[in-house]
Amino acid sequence: MSGGIPPLLALILAVLAAATPVAAAPSGPPVRIGSTLALTGPLAATSTIHKIAGEISVEQINKRNGFLGRPIEWVLPDDQSKPEVTRTLYERLITVDKVDLIIGPYATGAGASVVYPAP
Repeated sequence: MSGGIPPLLALILAVLAAATPVAAAPSGPPVRIGSTLALTGPLAATSTIHKIAGEISVEQINKRNGFLGRPIEWVLPDDQSKPEVTRTLYERLITVDKVDLIIGPYATGAGASVVYPAP
């Protein structure tokens, strides 16, 4: 035998490759997921890591036929590391941007401002 792939193995690999379904591209209106991150301000350095991870996740999910066959769109406004801005942005994500899903904010102050009503 020479250094190549044996013919039977090559045939088996070709049949398996042909039988493997190709992931369909997501279609239809996107599933809009809203969240905020501190893209500016004192928490920006940590939030950058979350932003990169989120972007990679959206890209990978969309490559694998999206979410329920629909593409994902991540709506991500900057909360400026300010809890009072975070609350307003979440209200906007729900009422104006009309996102389908919400991811809670990063950081204790931002989270508390969204969960607890203002006095």
